[in-house]
Amino acid sequence: KRIVFVTPVQTNNGSKASDQTNTQGKTMQDYVNAIKERCNHYSIPCFDLYANSGVNVANNAAQKAQMTADGIHPNDEGHKRIYELLLAFCKSLVGE
Repeated sequence: KRIVFVTPVQTNNGSKASDQTNTQGKTMQDYVNAIKERCNHYSIPCFDLYANSGVNVANNAAQKAQMTADGIHPNDEGHKRIYELLLAFCKSLVGE
């Protein structure tokens, strides 16, 4: 079986946004970088939704309203966008 990883998308629920640090002093980008680094180390395909979703809810209120239910969880439009991106990524892995 083939294993793939997908990074989290950017978020902003009003009190915490992807570009803010947590109690460990880390941002979401720090975690995304760690995921990609480990995937690269083990040759595991990784789709970077954080950078490639085309959505920046951390700094864009219109995209936040259009793509998420609450600034964190995708709504129907957000799920559709993620589905299309992941489908293309998976097809590229199997040569379709």
